This record gives sequence, C-alpha cells and structure tokens, in this order.
Amino acid sequence: MRSWPGCRRRACKNTRSADNGNRQTRALKNAPSVVVCTADHCTYHRGPALETHLHVVTAIEAFQAWHTPWTFFDSVCAALQAQERPLLQQVWAAACDPPLWRGNAPLAVMIDAVQTALATRYPWLSSRACGQLARAAAYAWR
Repeated sequence: MRSWPGCRRRACKNTRSADNGNRQTRALKNAPSVVVCTADHCTYHRGPALETHLHVVTAIEAFQAWHTPWTFFDSVCAALQAQERPLLQQVWAAACDPPLWRGNAPLAVMIDAVQTALATRYPWLSSRACGQLARAAAYAWR
C-alpha cells in the first residue's frame, strides 16, 4: 500500500479542491467549514470517528450566546451525546492549557496562539471551531 504523508493533517482539513490529482475533497453536510479527504488512501476520516468529530465541530460552531460566554462549555456539552463529550473535554483542555495563556502578550496574540495550537494538534477542527474555542477559553482565563 502506498503511503501518503500529510494527508491526515493538511489535506483533510484545509483542502477544498483536487490537489495534484491525488486527493479529492468534499464538504460535509451541515458543516460547510469542515472538509475531509475522500480519496481511497485516506483512512483518517472514515467510520464513527468522522461522525464524532463532525458532531463536536458542529456543536462548537453553533454556540452563539456570547453575551454569556461562561456557558460555552456547558452549552456545547449539552448539544453532544455522552460518547462525544470526552472529545470536547480533550479539545477544551487544550484550549485552556495554562502555558498558552501565561505571559505578557496582548490578548489577541494569545488567542491566535491558541487557535494555531488547536489547529495543529486537532487537524479535524475547522478554523471557526478553533476560533470559538479560543474565544471561550479567553473568557475562562479572565
């Protein structure tokens, strides 16, 4: 079997069209910002993991109650099924990671750092979901 390095991370998250004839992508239903690789060589986005990731991303992106940002985690958690909540807890813990929030950098710089860290560590998160998590974590750190 031929190896396709990087497919699990970059192409599946960021590519929206054919890439050098090797990868084809499609947008997922109900989550237009989430794109996955549909090429036969990609096994990362297949089966139950895809559904769980999609539900978590959709729930994160759906949060709109920024007038009560302290309700972010509980609201998103309530929108998920029990088996999906550990994944949310994992990305929330990464967003609230103390080393990312310590220092004298401006808040906007720290939020950008959190978004970058989330996108790198969890390539299946959409950029909007990373932004939502970073914004909510910023309120949690205030």
